[in-house]
Amino acid sequence: VSLRNGGLYNYIEVFSDPKVPRFFLNSIIITMPTVILVIFIASFAAFGFSRLTIPGKNIIFYIFLAGLMLPLAAIIIQLFVIIKELHLFNTYIAVILPLVALSLPLALLVLKNSIDDIPKEITEAAEIDGCSNFSVYWKIVLPLSLPSISAVSILTFLAAWNEFMLPLVFLKKESLAPLTILPRYFFNKHFVRLELLFTGYVGISIPVLILFLIFQRYFIEGLTAGAVK
Repeated sequence: VSLRNGGLYNYIEVFSDPKVPRFFLNSIIITMPTVILVIFIASFAAFGFSRLTIPGKNIIFYIFLAGLMLPLAAIIIQLFVIIKELHLFNTYIAVILPLVALSLPLALLVLKNSIDDIPKEITEAAEIDGCSNFSVYWKIVLPLSLPSISAVSILTFLAAWNEFMLPLVFLKKESLAPLTILPRYFFNKHFVRLELLFTGYVGISIPVLILFLIFQRYFIEGLTAGAVK
């Protein structure tokens, strides 16, 4: 079998495309802020729901969890109207903010379960020593929640990295497109290059696979945190 007819040539042809480095950079620009914002917001909210006295916090928490039942396809029209009214078309924010909102319910659930597992005696002792709520959150809760934070980071990274619909709808400029748009260039109404299409999909999944292999121990620990009381 010649190199041109083999799998290696398919990868060379796909990833030697001059558009690929820009697509890869766009994926990073979309994914990293999404992960950071989700961890920042969800960890703060989880600490509040788990440790602070907030009127009606259980009702608010369950309202947040209702977002787990809300698929993107059900709200894409409403999102389209909002993004249009805010003049955010062809901006990274148009993809990042919906991704953050869609990722928060699961992140909040995982992190709250993890913080619930931390003995209250530890945080109460810190409060007696004069620690503020923020100090307890920053110096005690976050370090003890690192496995769950790692799990949430991987799940959020996976969702943001693999997102296709939001960039397709809101990013019409090729210079803003992420890596998930790359396979679209290998088919149209006249032909389909299946070998390049599937090669592109495999290439897109490699960073997520590497990330999971590196942090798989924390991922498993994080998802099981709070499962057994």
